[in-house]
Amino acid sequence: NASKMRVATMAEGSVATRILLALVPPLYFARPEMFKPAVLRIVDLALRHGVCAGSAFGFTLLGSQLCGTLAHDPEAAVDEIELGYAFGRLSLALVLNRFDTDPIKCEVFTVFASHMQLWCEPLRNTRAPFLVAIEVGERTYNHIYISYGYTGYSAYSFYSGEPLESVMQTMNDYKKLLAPTKQEVGISHFAAQQQHVADFLAPEFQPTAATVMNGVHFSRATLETAKAKDFALVVAMLHLGRRRITVYFRDLAMASSRADLLGRQGGVA
Repeated sequence: NASKMRVATMAEGSVATRILLALVPPLYFARPEMFKPAVLRIVDLALRHGVCAGSAFGFTLLGSQLCGTLAHDPEAAVDEIELGYAFGRLSLALVLNRFDTDPIKCEVFTVFASHMQLWCEPLRNTRAPFLVAIEVGERTYNHIYISYGYTGYSAYSFYSGEPLESVMQTMNDYKKLLAPTKQEVGISHFAAQQQHVADFLAPEFQPTAATVMNGVHFSRATLETAKAKDFALVVAMLHLGRRRITVYFRDLAMASSRADLLGRQGGVA
């Protein structure tokens, strides 16, 4: 119960949490084996010393890790996903009840929608939390999570069956807002998703053709930016997007091929 959780009174716990949260992004990309220990330490600090605004994001990150169990242990996945979703709900309640004006609300709502809510609720339900995250991120100039929010909202609108023309219009608006942030990796992810939508809108679209995801919004050249080319995750997202399309159109041989490519990029087959 978030309303009954003790708020941290010692500055040390809050400062330590802020330091660990600052380490989370570089650990996620550069030292993934240290990512989970850092998240667990944030949660431990909250349980021992009381919660602060950053604690909410710690619970969110723990929930996202639990919801990722499916890739590693399918037999335990159902219980772990339910537990992860519960941590996500806890983090939302903690923010709304205790830290509603804190900028961390952007991160909490973004990761809850993108990594937990979709497992236990209709995909369409994720759109509202994404919009909350986007509003807070734009107001607080959180350019990193703005790019995640724009991409997540657009992608989940696409996959939940929103009209393609409407999704594309929203993405065109977001693209204009995203460009000045200079978030090259985030912009690459967004461009890949926008190319999905553009492919489906094209009259000559062939869903499993090799040219899919190599168009006006996203191409191999998109990966040649100074930062994006250093992140295998961007390339993995390219193969994941192609694999989704081949699965939808029941080209299982091509889907298997894309899964192999995705696995070699460090993604989940």
